[in-house]
Amino acid sequence: MKLRALLLVALAAATCPAAALAQTAASYPNRAITLVVPYTPGSGIDILARVIAPELNRRWGEPVVVDNKPGASGIIGADAVAKAAPNGYTLMVTVNSFTMAPSLYRDMPYDPVADFTPIAKIALASYAFAVNPEVLPVRDFTEFVAAVKARPGALNYGSPGNGTAFHFAMELMKQHLGLQIVHVPYKGLSGAMTDLLGGRVQMMFATVHALLPSQKAGKLKFLAVTGPRRSPLAPDAPTFRERGFDFMDDIDGWYAVMGPARLPRDIVAKLNAELRAIMFLADVREQLTNQGLVPVASTPEELAALIKADLPRWAKVVAEANPPSREENCAAPRRPSRRQRARGRPDGRRGAAQFSSREGGPTAADRAVGDALLARRQFGRQGRGRSRAAHRARGGRHRFPHHRVSARPRALEDPGPRFVLR
Repeated sequence: MKLRALLLVALAAATCPAAALAQTAASYPNRAITLVVPYTPGSGIDILARVIAPELNRRWGEPVVVDNKPGASGIIGADAVAKAAPNGYTLMVTVNSFTMAPSLYRDMPYDPVADFTPIAKIALASYAFAVNPEVLPVRDFTEFVAAVKARPGALNYGSPGNGTAFHFAMELMKQHLGLQIVHVPYKGLSGAMTDLLGGRVQMMFATVHALLPSQKAGKLKFLAVTGPRRSPLAPDAPTFRERGFDFMDDIDGWYAVMGPARLPRDIVAKLNAELRAIMFLADVREQLTNQGLVPVASTPEELAALIKADLPRWAKVVAEANPPSREENCAAPRRPSRRQRARGRPDGRRGAAQFSSREGGPTAADRAVGDALLARRQFGRQGRGRSRAAHRARGGRHRFPHHRVSARPRALEDPGPRFVLR
């Protein structure tokens, strides 16, 4: 009897969630929905979420709350959605960096495929490849490739930072075309734009709408745009496909709505249908176009295929470009201090290893700084009352017999050797 009772309890526990999900799907939604945005307020993805949220509210009569959970390239917000109940009341608006983060972080708290349910891709943001014509006067993309190959490693490009979508787009282009261009990462798009317009970097990828004012003013030249067709914001700029390069077709920044894994199919279908209708409303299209976004609508299957295709592609780009991961940046050893360079010990420990900032030994600056530090140690530090007279009164012996100081410190520009490491 006890065994039979336990079996009945187990059967009831297994069937109750399914029944609950079925009831939820039939009456969905009947309470507030949380739309998680894994980035800061005011970003492009946040603007998109706040455009569609009122429309969903108007259609369903239930509140749709936008909840910003920024941090770790969108991982914090995505992790919250992955761990939410699969009932359709916690959704996420995400961007294509969702497929880039797994290549940048060693330990992901979720599986980008198994822990999410794709619902719909809802918008695109085309990227433009722009050059400063004053410092790189090329007429088209063919001349650009020829100019770079004629001067390998002499030109550089800017980006908003390591691991950003613009950095990935440039590295993908470099890999396919065999180009050698130096990456100059910045802390955000504004700094990169400033140096691009100032000629400190010659080229950059960015969204079309971000570069468009400078392009219209004649300060930048669009050589190509990403995507299978020309951007409606810059119809005169050719696509990479028109230039003969089809590998840049799917580099556009895409935005999508996703939910937790095991989201019921009828809820997914209902959400997809509502989003399709919303994205083609005239006022929604106007709002998004003014923000540089192109409204689109895909099926859940098309979005799932896009995610599965993007993951290995970006993993390959990261492996070949080898940008430092966030963990490696945090765990990287510090640059040796001046004292460590002077003492010839990069790690600060005792030993005969000699620091060399370049091949062939220490530079003139290293030697001069080393002289200054050693003389300071020999003749005493400020605040310790150790004068040169006191030093001589004690026999002229300093505390570091493994150094030999031949004379007083000289100027930084003096290249001559001043001490010997034993």
